[in-house]
Amino acid sequence: MRVLAAAAVLVLVSGMDPAGAQTTAAASPFLFASLAPAPGGRVVTSLDAGYNERAFEPVAGERFEPRVGLLAPLSPLFAVSAHLGFANTLEGSGRAAEQGELWVTPVRHGGLSLTGGVGMRHEYAGTMVGLVRVAGARATARSALAADVLLERPHASGRDALDVITTVGFTHAIAPSVWLGVEAVGSDLEGLWENDESEGGATVLLGPTLAVSPSARLRLVVGGGPVVRATRSTALTSPAAGGAERATGYVLRTSVRAAW
Repeated sequence: MRVLAAAAVLVLVSGMDPAGAQTTAAASPFLFASLAPAPGGRVVTSLDAGYNERAFEPVAGERFEPRVGLLAPLSPLFAVSAHLGFANTLEGSGRAAEQGELWVTPVRHGGLSLTGGVGMRHEYAGTMVGLVRVAGARATARSALAADVLLERPHASGRDALDVITTVGFTHAIAPSVWLGVEAVGSDLEGLWENDESEGGATVLLGPTLAVSPSARLRLVVGGGPVVRATRSTALTSPAAGGAERATGYVLRTSVRAAW
């Protein structure tokens, strides 16, 4: 996953043709990767429905998961992102989870944007988590590449002092209103070299994403994929890990997004 992130950064800096570069649409064509709104962009609301097994936060909860989201530009520099979801924990109890972030995008050049963010998340298991995000994206009229690193500070015992979530996504227009891409999300990647990673070991989600835009202000995004436990930890102390390390899982999600 570190190789994927490094490759994404190289393409972001040097890659796609900036001629005619623009954001892909008012609503992002990605399910998991972060894409800052364009200057003068509209407020985007989202309504998601997903079904997941043995997933990991912040990607998804367990079983059926409805979610609502908001991405609101405050100025060409600042934007607010917020999400509210309902799902089960690994123990089977139904819970709500909330997340809010303030994004700042100080760098825009052609289709290139660099974004930073800070915020908090209340997990389904009840843990409060501090968030710091660094994201980059490169968009043209027909392609978009996005990569972000999310640093998490859980306020709970038995958790890692700092978790790193790495996300990379690429999508390309295969028709005027249809985009097809792939996204990868890696969690607890320190488990690749630490046998006693406290939250179960390295976990990776990899799968396709399909985005269809019936109009300029409406976008349907469908995707997901298998959740693979890349490593197994010898020290399972975290309630966030639960029994998920014993088997692979999956995430399936549909998102309807509207720009206002």
